[in-house]
Amino acid sequence: MKIFKNPNCRKVRGSHVLEVTCARCKTFIAHYQKVGESGFVKMYNDRIIDGCLDFSQYHGAIFCPNCGERIATRYMTKMDKKEAYRLVPSAFHKRKV
Repeated sequence: MKIFKNPNCRKVRGSHVLEVTCARCKTFIAHYQKVGESGFVKMYNDRIIDGCLDFSQYHGAIFCPNCGERIATRYMTKMDKKEAYRLVPSAFHKRKV
């Protein structure tokens, strides 16, 4: 499987890195910079470090490359008009790297 670097990624101060995997087949999806200790509900596009998809191109949703499970859906946040992916709660696992 090829790993793509995200060209929109910026370093975020005070963040920790999470590895997101598919819940069904344990396939790697992305490395993400998480800020704070709140729940993991959405992934901002500029905080995704790298992943199995090319995040420089438009994707309506994130699907697992191995089993086809839908992991997240793309949307624009209301407050700050940033593009993000809303995660499906039972479709992924996360662990601190």
